[in-house]
Amino acid sequence: MIWPKLLGAKDAPMTLRGGPEDIRHIQAFLKLIAPGLRAESIENAQREDIRNHIKRLVDTRLSLLVTYFQGHGENISNGKDEDYSVRYITGDAKKDDGSLEYLTADEFIEMFSAFSAPTMLVAITDICHSGNLYRLQFRLLVLKDGTAFWCETKEWNDDNKLGRKHKINAPMIHIAGSYRWQQVYETKSTGGYLTHVCTFAAGIHGPGTNPLQIELRESVNRHLDKAKDHPRRPLDPWIAQVPQPLDEPGILSKICLGTA
Repeated sequence: MIWPKLLGAKDAPMTLRGGPEDIRHIQAFLKLIAPGLRAESIENAQREDIRNHIKRLVDTRLSLLVTYFQGHGENISNGKDEDYSVRYITGDAKKDDGSLEYLTADEFIEMFSAFSAPTMLVAITDICHSGNLYRLQFRLLVLKDGTAFWCETKEWNDDNKLGRKHKINAPMIHIAGSYRWQQVYETKSTGGYLTHVCTFAAGIHGPGTNPLQIELRESVNRHLDKAKDHPRRPLDPWIAQVPQPLDEPGILSKICLGTA
């Protein structure tokens, strides 16, 4: 498909060249964190496909669910810097007016709020602008010296003040491809940078540590540095992509060790 465009603008294809590599990498990652986990792939999933699939999984009452969304995310705003969101472009055909179909962050929260505490959720979003898409309570703050700690998010505090209708009820860790105001990047050979580094970051540290979240950031930075030095098509030097792990400190390392 082609992105909707302004009059006179050039066509911009929506094809993600690294998609096949992403599928291979995420399957390898799932084998690392949850051996024996049954994987289901939905390619070019339409809006209602996603909603119906999540509803079916809620009714199944799983003990562990790992979800992975890859594709395009669009930043949306109400005009206030402190209040903006994201929508995930689905695989539906364009609407009659040429616009794209999507699922909003609010709809993601509504869908996943139906899971209860017995289900452990690991949510991976390798899409642009998906930082704290689920508006979770904590995010991992990593300092320049490598130390890290969990801090409460503004989204969570705002929702408590406003009495938000839907919240995530099951224990969840969300690994987002970038901050909300950032894009995510890929190449044909590596796939998405986040998904690529997941495959080795999950297995390089021994028991008793929780380094995956920090390793993701360092590895994505190495990818970006290489892309900025490309001899023919370098990325702009100001471009950044900071993977965002949110909520439930230690849960992912427990999953890796089989103790969650």
